[in-house]
Amino acid sequence: EVGRIYPGPDATPLPSVRLENMRDGIEDYDTLWLLRDRARRLPADDPRRLAAEKLADDAIRALCPSRAHFERDPAVVLAWHERLGLMLERLSR
Repeated sequence: EVGRIYPGPDATPLPSVRLENMRDGIEDYDTLWLLRDRARRLPADDPRRLAAEKLADDAIRALCPSRAHFERDPAVVLAWHERLGLMLERLSR
């Protein structure tokens, strides 16, 4: 197995790219979970709920259409993160 943490200067632990990718995936999961949770607190017919649920579904399909395929373009990923964050912010008010 490839290491996830490596010794840096003065024995400071440095994360591997693999560990950073794992962290990013956990953050993405948390964002989607929060968005769906906030959406579920709204009435079923609320347009904001429907929009948030659709956005979450669309983001998942666009960023990770299968276990073997995922979006590699950082600009595309960042654009989706921005859209998800804005929706989360709107639902938090």
